Amino acid sequence: MGIAIVTGASSGMGKEFALQIEKAYDIDEIWLIARRKDLLDEVAGKLERTTGVVIPMSLTSKEDMKRLKKKITQERPDIKVLVNNAGYGLIEPFIESSLDVIMDMIDLNVKVLVELTHVCILYMHSEASIIQIGSVAGFMPGPNAAVYAATKAFVLNFSNALYQELKQKGIHVIAVSPGPVETMFLKVASSGRMEPPKSAAKAEDVVRLALSDAKKGRIISVYGFIPKVNIFLSRILSRKLLLKMLK
Repeated sequence: MGIAIVTGASSGMGKEFALQIEKAYDIDEIWLIARRKDLLDEVAGKLERTTGVVIPMSLTSKEDMKRLKKKITQERPDIKVLVNNAGYGLIEPFIESSLDVIMDMIDLNVKVLVELTHVCILYMHSEASIIQIGSVAGFMPGPNAAVYAATKAFVLNFSNALYQELKQKGIHVIAVSPGPVETMFLKVASSGRMEPPKSAAKAEDVVRLALSDAKKGRIISVYGFIPKVNIFLSRILSRKLLLKMLK
């Protein structure tokens, strides 16, 4: 049985990945993972030819993760696509941030992503794809989003290294590194202080490019001119000058 697994599938880019994967891949089931069952049920109801398997859980809960890993090892599905989309940010000075929230963000953005990737690779074969959701923030330091940017730098480098390790097995790994997207991310990350800018990308466009880039064998997917310029500048400017621009 061929399946896709999408974390953070209840809204935003995760929801869009689920809906577009159905059209882009020949699979039997899409495992939809997030905390809110009601929203996952809505996503499952929009799938037209693929069964949506709703798995409401907290990925940072050891017990919930244990149950998910048990489901995978018992069912031994052929995992065609893994989308590690679950994650969140925090936009405020590091010293003013709750340490508990910071550590939970590291757990979700990094530890959960690594753990689920490690488990799923055992059930992936040639032409499977691992899609890791990073951010343009992963290419540069992030004043007032220091830990978030650092977690996304991890995702970028981890994904690129796995690409090299797994390519002989035919398993493709891509890091998706968007700039601002029209989702609730910025509002939640800033405790309601910020909204997506007018230049923010639409989630469906970011996902469409990501799936296309994955099939083309690219290792990084970046949607939009401004994010691409920011990544270019991060590579050519000194760190001090880059930090001045990011104030």
